Amino acid sequence: MIRSAFARFALPGPVALPVLALLSLLVFLPGFFSLPAMDRDESRFAQASRQMVESGDFLDIRFQETPRHKKPIGIYWLQAASALLFDTPDAPKIWAYRVPSLVGAIVSVLLTWGLGRVLFGRRVAFLAALFLMGSVLLGFEARQAKTDAVLLACILAAQLCLAMAYTARSREALIGRKTAYCFWFVLGIGILIKGPIILLITGVTIVGLIAVDRRVDWFTALKPLSGVGLTCLIVAPWFIAIGIATGGAFFQEAVGQDLAGKILSGQESHGAPPGYYLLSLWLAFWPFGLFAGLGLLWGARNFSSLGARFVLAWLAPNWIIFELIATKLPHYVLPLYPALAMLCAAALVQEMPRDRLFQILKVFGLGMTALITVVLMVAVGAVLVLYGNPLSFWLIPALLAGIAMLGFLWGPLHDGARLERGILPIFLAGVCLIGSIFQGVLPAAQDFWISKSVADVVSQRRQTCPDAPFSIVGYSEPSLVFLAGTATYFTSIEGAAASYLADPTCAIVAIPEASAPDFQQRVEASGVAPHAVAQIEGFNYNGGRSVRLTIYSGQR
Repeated sequence: MIRSAFARFALPGPVALPVLALLSLLVFLPGFFSLPAMDRDESRFAQASRQMVESGDFLDIRFQETPRHKKPIGIYWLQAASALLFDTPDAPKIWAYRVPSLVGAIVSVLLTWGLGRVLFGRRVAFLAALFLMGSVLLGFEARQAKTDAVLLACILAAQLCLAMAYTARSREALIGRKTAYCFWFVLGIGILIKGPIILLITGVTIVGLIAVDRRVDWFTALKPLSGVGLTCLIVAPWFIAIGIATGGAFFQEAVGQDLAGKILSGQESHGAPPGYYLLSLWLAFWPFGLFAGLGLLWGARNFSSLGARFVLAWLAPNWIIFELIATKLPHYVLPLYPALAMLCAAALVQEMPRDRLFQILKVFGLGMTALITVVLMVAVGAVLVLYGNPLSFWLIPALLAGIAMLGFLWGPLHDGARLERGILPIFLAGVCLIGSIFQGVLPAAQDFWISKSVADVVSQRRQTCPDAPFSIVGYSEPSLVFLAGTATYFTSIEGAAASYLADPTCAIVAIPEASAPDFQQRVEASGVAPHAVAQIEGFNYNGGRSVRLTIYSGQR
C-alpha cells in the first residue's frame, strides 16, 4: 500500500536527473537576482574574488589591502571565473558571484538522488532529493556567494563513491578505477574549497563503518595509496605557492587562528552550547524536519541494512562532533542534511510499524513544523512593517503559502491521514513561502540595505566626477566595499575631514548623524563649507542597531 503511494517517485535516472535539475533551478532562482549583497561572509568572498579579477593576482586572497587567510583558493577561483563571464566593472552584480553556489546546490540535489538510489532505491532517492531541495538551509546557501553549497557537492560526490564501494560486495560487483580515483579527486577539490571539512565528514564515515563491520576490504578497493597521491597532486601546488608567497602566514592564520579558534572558542560571537544544531534543525530543515524523528527511528530499527548503517555512520558521529565544537553556525551541519533526508525518505517509503513511538514522533514533528511556519509568517509581517513596505505585494503569496502549509499539516494531525499523502503539497507550500521571502520580502525591507542606499548615492555623484574618492565613518560593512568600490576608505572624523578638504569639488564623505557637527566644524575651520547631498537611514542587521548617515559632496 505504502509502496504504491510512492510509485510516482520511482523515476529512472534519464528522467529523474533532468526533472530534478530543472525543478531545483525553479526553486533556487527566486531571490537569486533580487536579493542585494549580504553581510558579512558573502560580501567578503565576493569582494576578494572581484579583487582577483581587478588585480590579475589569482594566488593571494585579499579584502582591500587586508590578507584574507581563512579559506583556500578554490571558491575564489570559481567566483572569479563566474565574474569574468557575467560581471561588469562599473556596476558590480552580486548574482554573478553566486553562480557557483547555485550550480553546487543543484549538483548536490542530483548527487543526493544518486546516493539514495545506491543505498535505498529510486523511490527513496527521489524523495530525499526533494527534501534537500526544499529545505531552508540549502535554499539560503544556493543564493549566497560562499563556500558551502560547492563544498556540499564535493562531499556528496565523495560519499557517493564511498557508498558504491561499501555496497559493492552486496551486489557482487567490483569498484572500477574511475570510481576509486573520482573519490580522491573530489577530496582534493573539496580541500581547495574549504580545507579539511571534507576530510572530517568522509573520514568519520569511513572509520565508523570499519568499526561497525570490522572489515576494510571495501575501502582498500578505493586504492588509498595511489589515491592519496592524486589528492596531494591537486592541492599541493597552490598550498606550496601561497606558503612561499606569504612566508607561512596563510597557514598560521588559517589553521592556527581560524580553524583552532572555531574549535576551541565561540569565534566572532558565534558560540553556542551543545544541542544548538538539534534546535536549529526545525528551521534549517523546514518543512521536512517534520520527518526527522521518524527518519532517525527508522534508521535505528533498520541498522542491520547497508543503507541505514552507511547513513548513520555519516550522520550520527559527525553531528556529535559539530555539537561539541565551540563555534556554531547553522550551515556547518549542511553536509549532514542529505543523510537525514535519506533517512526521512526511507521511513516513509519502507514498511515501518505505526506504534506508539512512531505516533509521538509524528505529532511532535507536525507541531514543531506548524510552529516554525507561524514564526515565519509573523517574521514576514514584522520585517515589512518595521523595515520596509507593509503593503508590499509579496506579503500576500508569503502569507497564503503559510496558511496552506498549516492546512496541509492539520490533515495528518487531525484525521490520522498518512503523512506520505501530503509530501508534494507541503513541498510546494514550503517552496512558495521561502521563495516569496527571498524574491520579494527581504528585498522590500529597504532599511536592511544601507550599503546599497549609500552606494547608489556614490554612483550618482560619480557620474560627474568618475574618480571621486569616497570615505565613510562609523559604518564598515563589507557589502559597501563590494558595491561602492575597492577604494572605499573607512576612516575617522579626522580622516574624513582631510579627505574632503583634499578634493572639496568631488570628494564624497559619509558621516554618522551624531558626528556631523564635529565634521562640519573641522571642514569649516579650513574655510570650506561642507555640502550635504543625502540622508541615509537604516537598520544594520549585523550590529543590531539603527544607522543614520549624512553624505557630503562638493558637487552641486
